[in-house]
Amino acid sequence: MSYCVIHDRRFNPWVWLFDKLTHGLLRTRRFATELLAAFRFVRKNRDCEFFFVENDYPLGLMAAIVSLFLPCAWVVGVNDTQNLKVSISYPGRQQRRRMHHIKQWVYRRADAVRANSFVTRDVLAESGCPEDKIIVVPLHATRWMLPTPDEAAAMERFRRQSRAQIYDRHALAHDSELLLIMCRLSAEKGLDLAIRALPHALERCPRLTLMICGPDRGQRAMLERLAEELGVRRQVLFTGNIAHEELKHFFAAASLHLAPSVIDTFNFSIIQAGMTQTFTLATERVGAAYWMEQMGSGRIVAGREPEAWGRAVAEHVASAERRTISASVSEALVARFRPDAVAAELLAAIERKIGFAPKSRGSLAA
Repeated sequence: MSYCVIHDRRFNPWVWLFDKLTHGLLRTRRFATELLAAFRFVRKNRDCEFFFVENDYPLGLMAAIVSLFLPCAWVVGVNDTQNLKVSISYPGRQQRRRMHHIKQWVYRRADAVRANSFVTRDVLAESGCPEDKIIVVPLHATRWMLPTPDEAAAMERFRRQSRAQIYDRHALAHDSELLLIMCRLSAEKGLDLAIRALPHALERCPRLTLMICGPDRGQRAMLERLAEELGVRRQVLFTGNIAHEELKHFFAAASLHLAPSVIDTFNFSIIQAGMTQTFTLATERVGAAYWMEQMGSGRIVAGREPEAWGRAVAEHVASAERRTISASVSEALVARFRPDAVAAELLAAIERKIGFAPKSRGSLAA
């Protein structure tokens, strides 16, 4: 159940007033209109074994209300930690008590709660979500993230071509090593750690460039000042947002990918980097890092100590054996996170948790 599915959100004059009344209270623009659309959708599809709701708010709240009047089995997905009352803290984190209680009610109403990683599971449990309802199934890689058959068959050549393309575009020295971060520039991404670690890495590997790609969310000026203070401003490059179709080239061009997040419930960049045979260093609070380390496409660096991170970066870049991950690991990542594979895993996990007998086992994968 997503906004792509609940598409019948036509304007209804009878709920216009309720849209206005709930706008400030629930911080949604057309809650009543969309709630009515959700009612219509569930009523029309009452023969479903269950409904999978893609997020806990506001869709999860709509599903919880609908289930009061139209009893049905439903599972809610959780992909972020905003407004949950937990020990996580960083500048700008949303912490509204009302929203915390609304989300907890949604979790109690749902038949199961799908966490997209073990990091998300732990946060949910700390927040008060019933632990016996939580299932952990990762997100899938969308099709544009996957290497094409031609790229996968000749990944070494694709990496060489991508490296030449990106290095020429950004006027990088051809004997330098590229450290890549691909994310929005927001506080929870912990980008200051990468910049603080850079001077320590440069002591051992002086030909490093840190490239930070992504849209600014109020952090770039602070990060630029920090780089200036640490004397590494010339080694830090901000590119702004990167088009989807170019992401694979940036990952393939990098010597090493970094994910220094304070909290990151999943992080697709780790998966995309691995699919192009680029190794990743990540914190233990990055959701996808569990599968990354399990499959051998990266390593978790414990804590947020800049010197330890700088040492880990230098050790990887200096080691010829660690430069890239193997083709077999890259292929295994593609197979693990394909949409059909994750859909089948999700269906099986939900079946075990809520005990339904599927009418059409292939329906969710389709």
